[in-house]
Amino acid sequence: MANRTKKYRQQPAWRSDRTQAATTNKGQWHKATGLFCWLKAMTALGDDAIATVDNTKSLFMTLTQLDAFALTLLIEATVAAALGRALKLDPLRCALAAVAASSLTHPTLWAIYRPAQDYLGTHTISILEGLILATETLAYRALATSRWLFALLLSVVANGASWGAGAIIYALT
Repeated sequence: MANRTKKYRQQPAWRSDRTQAATTNKGQWHKATGLFCWLKAMTALGDDAIATVDNTKSLFMTLTQLDAFALTLLIEATVAAALGRALKLDPLRCALAAVAASSLTHPTLWAIYRPAQDYLGTHTISILEGLILATETLAYRALATSRWLFALLLSVVANGASWGAGAIIYALT
């Protein structure tokens, strides 16, 4: 009977890993694993998503291009829908515009980033992000709103959210 009770009281693996990572890394930035625990649980990647760092388990995942693209679509569509609702626009049209725009710009960025970096140097990210904002503003204007200011706002906020999430993931991996 005692074993049976213990079995039902065990925490899910992702939660116990988070607790272990927070307590075994002795004050390092590994303590801030909440987002990555959630990502791991949501994507159901199991133990394949756990990387080994200094012989301790860490929940920081290395995203593939496909993972990054899916996360971009999820973040930008969600942010665009929420902002669209606040701007009294159709949230579905805003989300679809985000998906359409990111489906064009994200793979294009993958294809041109390295050659652009060779040519543009340290200005690569700012120039390419500016071009992405301009392109996605056109998509929002065509698909979600008739106002240029709203289209630009949707583009800046949605891209800022996905860029920020990517920057955090990159910094922590």
